[in-house]
Amino acid sequence: MADGPSPAQLSRVLRFHLNELGALNAHHEFEHLTRHVARARLYSNILPATGPVSAGGDGGRDFESFRTNLPLPLTANSPFVAEASGAREVVFACSLEKRIEPKIKKDVKSLIGGGHVDEIIYFCEADFPIGRRRRLQKWAREDHNVELRIFDGQAIAEWLADRDLFWIAQQYLSLPAELAPAGPNTGDGYGDRLARWRDRDPLVISHADFTEIKRGMRRATFDLAARHDLRFWIAKMEAFTGHEATPRGLVRNAMYEIAVASLRGFGDMNPQAHQLRDYYSDVGEWTGQADLQDAATLLVYAHGGILHSTYHGSLEELAEWRNTLLATIDSEIESAPGPVRRTGLLRVRGHISGLPSAPDAPNDLNASRVDWARMLDEAKATPLFPVEDFADFLTKVIAIAGEDAGLLALAERADELIAERAGGAVAGEKAFKRALALLDNDHPLTAIRELHKAKAKWFSGDRIEGAVRVMLLLADCYRDLGLAYAAKNYALAAAFISEYHPVEPLGPIVPTARLSVSDFEDNSGCAVGFIQAMAATLHAHVQHAADPLDLEKHAELKTNVGQLATWRGALLRFAPEIVPTFDRLYADWPPIILDPILSASESPDGFWMQDSPDELWARLQAAFLDRPFGDFGRIRTVRWRAMDIDWKCVFENRYAVVPEAEQVVASLQLFAIILLRVDLVTIPGEVHIEIHVDSELAEPAFEEIEPSEPTTIRTFSLTLPFGGPADPWLMLQGVLAPILGALSLLPPKEAAEALSDQMEALAGELFTARPYPELYRDLISEEAFGEAIRQALPNIEPHRVFNLPRIVSLSTPVGPGPGYDADEAAVSIKQRYSRSFAYLRHTLPAILADQDVRARLEAMREEGLKDWEILSILANIALNARFSFDVEGRPTREVMEQAAAELNRSEEPDEALSAEVFSDEAIRVNRMMFIGAHVGSWGLQGGRMRDPDALEELLIRRYGLRRDDVDHETLF
Repeated sequence: MADGPSPAQLSRVLRFHLNELGALNAHHEFEHLTRHVARARLYSNILPATGPVSAGGDGGRDFESFRTNLPLPLTANSPFVAEASGAREVVFACSLEKRIEPKIKKDVKSLIGGGHVDEIIYFCEADFPIGRRRRLQKWAREDHNVELRIFDGQAIAEWLADRDLFWIAQQYLSLPAELAPAGPNTGDGYGDRLARWRDRDPLVISHADFTEIKRGMRRATFDLAARHDLRFWIAKMEAFTGHEATPRGLVRNAMYEIAVASLRGFGDMNPQAHQLRDYYSDVGEWTGQADLQDAATLLVYAHGGILHSTYHGSLEELAEWRNTLLATIDSEIESAPGPVRRTGLLRVRGHISGLPSAPDAPNDLNASRVDWARMLDEAKATPLFPVEDFADFLTKVIAIAGEDAGLLALAERADELIAERAGGAVAGEKAFKRALALLDNDHPLTAIRELHKAKAKWFSGDRIEGAVRVMLLLADCYRDLGLAYAAKNYALAAAFISEYHPVEPLGPIVPTARLSVSDFEDNSGCAVGFIQAMAATLHAHVQHAADPLDLEKHAELKTNVGQLATWRGALLRFAPEIVPTFDRLYADWPPIILDPILSASESPDGFWMQDSPDELWARLQAAFLDRPFGDFGRIRTVRWRAMDIDWKCVFENRYAVVPEAEQVVASLQLFAIILLRVDLVTIPGEVHIEIHVDSELAEPAFEEIEPSEPTTIRTFSLTLPFGGPADPWLMLQGVLAPILGALSLLPPKEAAEALSDQMEALAGELFTARPYPELYRDLISEEAFGEAIRQALPNIEPHRVFNLPRIVSLSTPVGPGPGYDADEAAVSIKQRYSRSFAYLRHTLPAILADQDVRARLEAMREEGLKDWEILSILANIALNARFSFDVEGRPTREVMEQAAAELNRSEEPDEALSAEVFSDEAIRVNRMMFIGAHVGSWGLQGGRMRDPDALEELLIRRYGLRRDDVDHETLF
């Protein structure tokens, strides 16, 4: 490819042409040009202003962003979301005026007057010195509370000189065809192809010419470095659509390629609207697999274009095309001669069956799932079906959808088919790629599940090194979720396997794995554990790393050495008298490592010396997942937050106890991830576990300590055998299952059924290489543990509170709870109104006439209680006043049936109760009883010692309390 002008030369030419826009007063061209630049370089979610500017309808906004709370598209390979502004309100303005500063000030005032604005981006043709720009930005920020960014003609010209944006300059600045950025020497023949087609026209009946041009056009569409050539290739391709001699099939293929290139290359399919209509005018006549796939793909692109405002076609038209194409596919499926044809057709059908069938119809992803499930059924009898390609497509969709059970089930089935045909290692690669895509799209919980699948496939498929690296990635995922001990578990296992595997040479991974262990000790606030893991890391580092102890060549090791200086520096501020004891932990380290730690920690420039004690604690609070210096003292307390529950484990800080206790913590943290996959209906609160170790025990001993009054705190006592349960099922059955039973509001049988599908996965995730205590003691010997030093170090700043971080991904499910049904709720509420008004027919007028009682009821209504809730509480008070529950223990079924019959009758005039019966205390007690009964009405078990406020909050969040109501007679 011939060399073009340098970027500097090209930007000067472009700057000249931008200036010509000003001379021509070509505001609309400048607006379009800057909108495309903004979409490519700033934010992808940009809409043009609508209506004539002279009408004032755009409030001075030449274009603006739109919020990107978008439904899942069925095409998953767009960078749109990654480049969007999200929920920020961003507006753009542009001007060709030369006296630009007063113009910008005027426009800023106009823009913010049109509604809320977070950021204004201003494009101007006139050059604007940086000093004046900063003053103007300060004015906007301080006087109008808005961020202002200004891009002048020089900045725009430099952007347009980039190869991927040069097409914008070509379209709006009328540049000569020979002016183009210098191209890369790719060595793939693209330059020769481009040169070959510069001076020739295609033979419009030639498939060979079509293929040549298609290859060039696709390269320019998807390669930013060749994007400036795209208009050239489109012009060549248009020859096939404008000649009567071209076969119709070739015409349709050319239409498809041009439409895709326009959308994916330029972000605008509107110029091809007429060709789209032509393309779909006879779509039912083209039933080849490739024809149907192209038609489906183009339809998905069109829907995405409407969603992202890059295509302005009508939904009616798209629905008509979808239905015609679907009917064609269904006819072909009906007449298909065998599974090969049906498999391909069902895959295509799945691409479009989930699209709206009418303009006002929703997307239906389940329809696509059903088609792809049928496709996989047929694929079992189709050995050549490209299941790996389908798995890659699913990866793109799942990356956006996240925790979609149907799509994940399809991926599992595809992986099984891949394992049968290509081996478990290949199936593991697919799961691993899905996990990476999910992590990139912020779906960590689903990514963790896929990583475990990859780990299992690679362990069984002789990909041990890959499995170990997956374990380290899993460890990072757990740490990012605030689960430091689950992370440490997997890092310990990776270190163990790397060091002792009998076949694979995994020694170089050992320092990395041990360094991860030290990172997780640090994250969890364990200064002593961090030092001991670092000592083990240094030992492995010297054995396996090139240029050992050269910190400039080992950045991660240097970072951790610097972290020890931070620990020591913070201790110098908070408790300098114990630093000599702390120093004994690393006294035998080599001077090349130790001396920089000592000097850095004592430097007056360290933040630990510069900050006030409050500022330093706040900094530590932000840096750690649990209390800093948490492994000091005779007793250790480990805390974390998951499922909206604050967990706390307390145990002795002894070598004979710590590994087993940390095994419990790691298991509980892994368990929390599993529980988030099912809805067990838990309520926020606290779980306290006292952990002991008894070498005489063979199995865990576990009991709940019953509270003396209703509370949100559940307390347990757990005693483990030395070494912990060797079998993960013992941990499941003896420890985790009883805790589950105490936390879930589901009846035990339903809770067990909800969790049953996850038990096998849980056992696999609990078991790594060896039991946690064995892994721990392999890395840290009893001598290295330093029990005497640990216990001699006192708690640091015990009067200060450490607030646990809240990880949104670990919150309990939202939305309607299991068993909730809005129609059922409406029927029940209607019955409550009818029954309660009848049961209180003569009492209500009397108590509503009493000022004190009426005030109490009005306060309840102000709080948000619906009339049926208030009536239910009043009816309960009346029932307790009239009906004797004089029985020992829990009332019998006969007594409860008699009480129900009592509530279902009408009150007689002489039975009216006085206002004194409805006291504050009576309302308080019966309100709690109402909450317990309402919990039970949804098939849940509140339990005798559940905190009623927590139960009420659950009912409000997930079971329609304070929201559900029906038309009814006015209470007051």
